[in-house]
Amino acid sequence: MKCIRTTALAALMIIVWTTAHVAGADSAADQQQAVADLNESVTEAARLFKQGKVKECADVVRRAQQEYEALANKAGPAVAVALQPVYDRLSKAHSLLELEGVVLPPLKKIDALAQAPQAKPDELTAARQEAALKNWAVGMPGVEAARAETSHFLLLGNVSEQTLQAHGELAESLLPKVAELFAAPAEMAPAKGRITLFLLDKRQDYAEFGRLVEKRAPPAEWAGHWTYSAADAYGVSFVPREDEYSMDALLMQQLAGLYIAELSSVPRWFAEGTARAAAAKCKPDDARVKAWDALLPAVAASFQRPDDFQTGHAPPEFGDLASYGFVKLLMTDARRFRTLIQGLRDGQDFAATCTEAYGGSPAQVAEIWYKRTAAGRR
Repeated sequence: MKCIRTTALAALMIIVWTTAHVAGADSAADQQQAVADLNESVTEAARLFKQGKVKECADVVRRAQQEYEALANKAGPAVAVALQPVYDRLSKAHSLLELEGVVLPPLKKIDALAQAPQAKPDELTAARQEAALKNWAVGMPGVEAARAETSHFLLLGNVSEQTLQAHGELAESLLPKVAELFAAPAEMAPAKGRITLFLLDKRQDYAEFGRLVEKRAPPAEWAGHWTYSAADAYGVSFVPREDEYSMDALLMQQLAGLYIAELSSVPRWFAEGTARAAAAKCKPDDARVKAWDALLPAVAASFQRPDDFQTGHAPPEFGDLASYGFVKLLMTDARRFRTLIQGLRDGQDFAATCTEAYGGSPAQVAEIWYKRTAAGRR
């Protein structure tokens, strides 16, 4: 377990954008350089953690946090957008270090970061396009990207422009279904600012993209996934072969996941569970959906506690599958589910909103899901 946490924190820190020398970082250029410098600082912390030097790692994280907060307190909207992933990942780093018994000062939600969701759509679009081009250069080195654009999407891939355009138009056609599912205005985009959709020709390309850009190999069961931060919101997938899977369902999963991830402080497990439940509603006969449903009893039976998928104690794919089953249960009561989503849309706390809508905490509702799902295997 310690090895798993070590690897997770190291991978997390390697990709964090952070900065080391923030004193005097007043101009936009200085602040951007400060963001780059913080990255080096946190990468050093990752190396220390991998070497088992938890105390030294924690010292570096504390300093990085102080410098990060100093930068964030004077950041304008553009830098605040770039700092949002830093906040998210430092928050996760806190959780992992605390599992090792490290006591860290609270990580504050900086006022400047609150500006990121309020940044103008064109600011977010520009930041995401820059991130998309960088991701492509890293994930597909030496390969020129085909490109297409629609109202809500920038599409990049190593497929034809015609294929990309059709992919974008399919995504556009699914937006009303996303809005309907979440009782949102029909014209509401899944995320503020344009989303990037990467479409790759082969599974090998998809696996390589994940390894190089996200520092992880996507599970073999995955055909695509989504990633969200204020500065970078994208979906990535590969072209299905024949009836391998439904692209409608996969895009629905990505769009729903991105929509939920942008609401309030939603845990990633809930966003992914909702994303998969949305895919199942869109195409219940999809091969991936059928496989998910078939595995749910075995997944539940493997858990030590019903809420293992909420606390990070389940293997990644089993955790995502359990989250899917959990949200499917929530969706059986449409009125309560709408109450939950509206509360999140209003900026309310996830756990408190879940308790208000369903009369029990997420962990308590997980017990109901667990008993219903695992019963078939006992």
